[in-house]
Amino acid sequence: MKKRILHYLKHLSLTILVLAAIAIPFGLYHGASLSYGDNPERLNLDREGPYAFYKNDSTLTVKYVRGNKDDGFYIDQKDYPAQTLLQPLASSR
Repeated sequence: MKKRILHYLKHLSLTILVLAAIAIPFGLYHGASLSYGDNPERLNLDREGPYAFYKNDSTLTVKYVRGNKDDGFYIDQKDYPAQTLLQPLASSR
């Protein structure tokens, strides 16, 4: 039984290795990048969202994360009737 499990794990790891060896150059050829970038906006969490939740069948709650690391964060929350067509906020990205 141990021999069968080791045989299976060996084949599984070899398959993953071969697929990764094919997928990485393919992705790089088609424009993928291995760096996270230096965009300063990646650390700016102000105006994060919207996150929409149903309180019940007739009420929709929309939440935005506001603030920054220095001043602190808070949740900007608004409730709407579920049938309302929501427009983007002017202060959102």
